[in-house]
Formats: sequence, C-alpha cells, structure tokens
Amino acid sequence: MRPRTAGRCAWSIFAVSASAFVPAVAVNISRPQYAALAATTGDVVVINAALLVFGWFGALVVTRRPGHPIGWLMCAFGLCGGWQASGMSTRSTA
Repeated sequence: MRPRTAGRCAWSIFAVSASAFVPAVAVNISRPQYAALAATTGDVVVINAALLVFGWFGALVVTRRPGHPIGWLMCAFGLCGGWQASGMSTRSTA
C-alpha cells in the first residue's frame, strides 16, 4: 500500500470511530448517571475520550510510518473503542 493511501485509510478509520463517539457523548451528557454500572457520566466520557485518542494517535503514526504495525493496532483499538462507546450508550438507554 502506498504511504498516501495508508494515511487516508488510517484517517478514515479515525473518522468512523469519532463519528461513533459523538452520539455516545451526547447520550451520556443527557443522562446524569449510569445506574447499572455505578459510574458517573464524567468517568464514562473520559474513558471514551481516551479510546478516541488512541485512534487519533494511531492515524498519526500510520501517516508518518505506514508499515509500522503499532499504528494500525492503535487505529483498530480506537475503532473498537468508538463502537464500544456507541454500544454502551445505546444499551443503557434501552
């Protein structure tokens, strides 16, 4: 894969994870507390933001060094974190 294509792919993965993260934050802010998880909204938002930073940093690494596997792993971790954030916020509102 060309370096430019790899960078675009990595930033696209980050964009998908960020688009899953934004609705999760909106749902978390609209509710004062998770009753089942015993965690406050701030805790959940901070954890999800940390997962989003993994995706951002992974995209940055892949842009600079496309062959480095750590960048791709961090992109995947950020993507899974975005899906997890979206799933947890949807599950707790149902």
